[in-house]
Amino acid sequence: RGCLEVCPSISSEPDLPRVGLVRFVAAGDPRSSSVLIGSDFREAFMTLRTSFAEALQEMPRQLHADPARLLDSGAVLSTSDVAILRGPLDLGAPWLREPSRIEVFTVALPRHPRCDDQQQYARIGEKAQTAEAIDRAFGVAAERGIDVLVVPPPGVGGVAGCHHPAADAGDLLRKAILAHAAHFQRVVVCREHAAQMRHGACWAQFAAAVERGRAPLEHR
Repeated sequence: RGCLEVCPSISSEPDLPRVGLVRFVAAGDPRSSSVLIGSDFREAFMTLRTSFAEALQEMPRQLHADPARLLDSGAVLSTSDVAILRGPLDLGAPWLREPSRIEVFTVALPRHPRCDDQQQYARIGEKAQTAEAIDRAFGVAAERGIDVLVVPPPGVGGVAGCHHPAADAGDLLRKAILAHAAHFQRVVVCREHAAQMRHGACWAQFAAAVERGRAPLEHR
């Protein structure tokens, strides 16, 4: 299931937890704060299925700044009261009878970090920048009192137009989950949409690293 299927399911649990969703975007991409829909409608799931597009339009006025520039500077943009209004696109995006409300935390990642053939970051600086971005998103969500945090793969497999190494990115996410474990009831890691990373070994490598840490490197 994708993030927007997981979030309503969690929101409807008996204790009515506050649900947060991390939204990764590419640093330096002006589309990160744009309501324009690209050629892949599945990748525009947030603007097509939720009230987030309206929030994007209001961001410059509310922030008194350019959201894209804030993201490039390392800021985490918190958007509260985002309503999930429609179902999956492959089912015709039907209107939901009872919209769920979540908080969205947008943070920017390096777009094309250099990677090696063992699925790790080739540059320490880019790996550190990615780790810090993930950690900041978790920190802001904790400050906002989120109970359950839903997180998609950080830049893996073309997510948000980024291309991060699956195993290393999964390991960074695992470390962030463990570091912030005391602040959340749980953290749920899932695809942005159901069709994402269905082919190849990318998802399997990422998921294994999140669950168990990345496998030892081969020394050549």
